[in-house]
Order: sequence, then C-alpha cells, then structure tokens
Amino acid sequence: MKNKEIIRVIKYGIPHWRLFTILFIISCFSAFLGLTAPYIVKIFIDDVLANKNYSLLNIIMSLFVIITLISSLMTIVYDYVSRLITERIVFDISTELFQHLQKLDILFFNKKMTGEVLSRFETDVFSIDKMLIIFFDNVLMNFLIGLIILIICLNINWRITLLSFLSIPFYLYLQRIFGKKIKKRREKIQGLIDNILSFLQQNITSIMTIKLFSQEKTEIEKYKNKRKNISNYALIITFLKSLSDTLSGLISFLPILLILWYGGYQVLDGKITVGELIALYTYIGLVFEPVSKIVNSNVEIQDEMVMVKRVFEYLDAKPLINDDKDAVKIKNVKGCIEFRNVSFSYDSGKPVLSNVNFTIMPDEKIGIIGPSGGGKTTISNLLCRFYDVTKGEILIDGINIKKIAAESLRCCIGVVTQEPVMFNLSIKENIKYGTDASMEQVINAAKLAQIHNFIIKLPKGYETRLDERGTNISQGEKQRIAIARVLLHNPKIIIFDEATSSVDSASEKKIQDALKQLMKYRTVIIIAHKISTIKNVDRVLVLENNTILEDGNFSELLKKKGAFFKFYNLYLKGSDYSKNAKRN
Repeated sequence: MKNKEIIRVIKYGIPHWRLFTILFIISCFSAFLGLTAPYIVKIFIDDVLANKNYSLLNIIMSLFVIITLISSLMTIVYDYVSRLITERIVFDISTELFQHLQKLDILFFNKKMTGEVLSRFETDVFSIDKMLIIFFDNVLMNFLIGLIILIICLNINWRITLLSFLSIPFYLYLQRIFGKKIKKRREKIQGLIDNILSFLQQNITSIMTIKLFSQEKTEIEKYKNKRKNISNYALIITFLKSLSDTLSGLISFLPILLILWYGGYQVLDGKITVGELIALYTYIGLVFEPVSKIVNSNVEIQDEMVMVKRVFEYLDAKPLINDDKDAVKIKNVKGCIEFRNVSFSYDSGKPVLSNVNFTIMPDEKIGIIGPSGGGKTTISNLLCRFYDVTKGEILIDGINIKKIAAESLRCCIGVVTQEPVMFNLSIKENIKYGTDASMEQVINAAKLAQIHNFIIKLPKGYETRLDERGTNISQGEKQRIAIARVLLHNPKIIIFDEATSSVDSASEKKIQDALKQLMKYRTVIIIAHKISTIKNVDRVLVLENNTILEDGNFSELLKKKGAFFKFYNLYLKGSDYSKNAKRN
C-alpha cells in the first residue's frame, strides 16, 4: 500500500479529530463488550455448572442480556459517527478537487478526455468513500478486537496463545503477494474504464453522425471489444481473490487444530479447565476473523487506492496560468489593446502566431479575417489569457496582462463565440449568469439583444429551461442570449468570434442589430468569415501564415489588391476565403 496517499487522506481527517476521538472511545468499548461472551461461557462452565451455583447463573444471564443490548446500541452509534466522518472527508476532498479544476488552465482540459475528468468525480472520489468505510468497518474495529482477544488469551494460557499466533505471519505474507497482483490488474481496469467512458461520451454527442453514416453496428462492436477487455481483467481478479481466500482458510485452520490437540492434553493433565479450553478455542477462532478482515481490507484498500491516487494526481496538477504576486486589479478600463511581437505555439511546437504586432485604440472596432486554423481565435484566447504567449507581450491600457489579476482581466472582456455555451438553466439564469442582475436589468439586456420578443412568446417566458447545450432553441437565438449575457456584464472590450458563420441571413440580421447595441462605447474585435460582419469596422487585420499580412480600413485594403482583395472577391463569388486561402 502506498503510504503517501493514505497519509494525505488522513490529513483531511485532522480537522475532524473530535469525532475521531469519540469514535475511538466507542470502538474500544464496543469491541470489549462484543468479546465478553466466550469469557461468560467459561464462567458458566467452570463456576456455574461445576458448582451448581444458581444465584451466579441468574447474575451471569442478566449481565449477558445487558451487555448484548448495550453492544447493539454502541454498534448503531459507531456506524453513524463513522459515516459522518466519511461524508465530511469525502465532501472536503471532492470540493477541493472541483475548486482546483476551476483553477486549471484550458490546456489541461484540452489534453484530457471528458470521460476521464468525469471518472475522477463519478468513480475515483467515490473510492475514497469506500476506502474510509472499509477502514472504519473492518480495519479499526477489527484491530481493537484482535488486540483485546490477544490480551484475554494471554491471560488464560500464554503458551497455547503464542503457539496459535505463529501462523499469522504466513497468513499476512500470503495476502501481501496476492494484493500486489490484484492491484496491478485493477489499475489496468481503471484505465479501460476511463477509455470506455470517453467512448460513450463521444458516441452520445455524435449520435446523429453515427446514424447518418449507418455506423451503429460498428460502434456496438467497438463497445463490445472495450467491455470484453474489462471483463477479462475482472475475471482474473476474481480468481486471484478466490485462490487467496482458499489458501488463507487453510492457514487459519492450523491454530484451531493445534488448540484442540495440545489443549486436550492440557485438560487431561489437569493444567487447564474445560471452560478455559473452550474459551481459548472460541477466542483463537475469533482472532482470525479480524485478522482476515484486516488483511482482506488491505487488499480492498489497495484496490481503491488506485483510484484515490488518480484523484490526487489531479489535485497535484499545477495550473500554467497563475496570477503574478504583484498582480493588479484594473479599474476604469479604456480598452486600448496592444500585441507586441507576439508568438505562440501549443505543445506540438508548430507556430500558430509568429511575431504578431498590432494596436487597437479605445472604442475602435477591428475586424480580423484569415483562413480557418490560422490563429484568429488564438488571438482571442491569448487576450483572455487562457494561454500565455510563447514570446512577446500583450498589453491592455499599457499594462502587461500577466501583471493583471486574471479575474479582473476577464471582467473587462466579453466574448460571444460561434457556439455560445448555454447552461441547463432557465433563460433568465443564462442571461444573468455571473451577475446578480435584477429581472428588470435582464429584460433590458434581452431587448437590446433583440431576443425579448422571442422569449415572451414561450409558454414559460424567461423561466423556460434550456436543454443541455441549448438544443431546444436555434443557433441565432443562442447567439442573442449570449449577447444579452455580455451586455449585462458591461465589459469595455468585446470579442465577437465568428458568431454569424453558422446562422441564416434572417438570424444574422437580428444578430447584427443586437451587435450595434453591444458595440457602443466599447473596443470591439470581430473575428469573421463574412464581409457583411466586418463592413462597418474601423480597421481590418488580415491574418495569414501565422502573422498579420495587412492592416488598414476597408477601402485602403481593397486598393492594395492583396490578401484582403482576394478575400473580398471570393466573398462576392459566394466562395469562402477561409477554405481557399493558403494554410500552413
């Protein structure tokens, strides 16, 4: 068992030390009461039956009933307190994990499959719950039971006790060997589970494409193969556990045989009483149950530790985007943006942007065009500091954005994307997301975004709940809800990222009308494929071959007859520059 992860889980229990103290006291008391029965039987045989002591018989039986009732009550209290501790620790860890995920950078999530991330919450965090239950129910209580049995047996006859306990080291060694084999295969299973969860998530989100290409049978076969691999490892684990239990049972039989054999001679020689022999037989028989449970629990905990380790791997992941120690909160933002010699590449090392330079003045409206994959959206992501530049610097109002607190930076930037995120909440909650806006403010923002009339025609109006990803409304309606959301935040800088590229002309007209409200008194960046989207901007930047090829107003760039001129002609012919332009 890896002590590192165990110690980390224990640290989460430190704040709850009072509950642990109560639990330990209850455990000792409950374990002691639960082991009084064999000793009462010894008194019953040696003192009550042998001496025909009727008064002692009544006392013993009454005491037996009282102990049983108290022991049952202690079990209830023990179960409740141990469950309470478990829930608090799991709550602390799961909450910290979720908080940590919110701090991690976008690149972390780009590298992880959705199914893998979900598995950390759905499967791995639950393993901490299971591990703690195993510890409280099997390890702690059974350790105390085993310790008390040892003390009682040594008090009755230390020779027989020591001989009987000689087989325990062999028992422990056997469990350790099998535990390692089981853990190795359990790790394999968890990796396969992550893979199958990601496969299922992709299958569900791509179900329309799968049906269009009639690939249902192919997908079913893929699922079967993935599931078979899990089943094969599960069968091996079951066999190893069964073999371990069988061999352990044979080892635990040896001390019982020894007690009856050697103890029988002791009784015949008059060295111990029949009651003492029966008590020893019972106690030694009982001692292997807690030892067995502790050892088996060790195997089970190792099983769960595979998942627990994965939780801590996420908790140990370091965000690449961090606030500088001297990071400032910017107020009264004017909206001046400057890219100075900015270069950027992802992990692959292939440059996405190379030596990009431009300045956007406060309240200026800028259009950016270029081929798909040419780095237009990367400019937006870098400005929001979802990634850090590889070289150069980005400034807002003359301040390097690395010197600005990330939360403060993002508060002054509003983004409307091609696929705006709709939460599984009411339209009202989607519009006011991230603010405590009043209903009046929500309605005003919706009116400015040209979406109010649509909303009030719905049966539940602003309380209409959106489906996951907003599938119960059109793309254009989602865009206008997103615009209303940005209007409520009232940022100084707006980025409109190809938001009209996948809507019809009627929806585009409504979005353009909404944009006019959004663009007032703000610095605006419009990333576009369509000329109609950028025809009213102050300047156009043409991004191609990872850098800015042209920078000027609409008429100036047409006169140059360069990249923008080519784009314009393709647009007039109904073609798409993003597909026809040369791409790296």
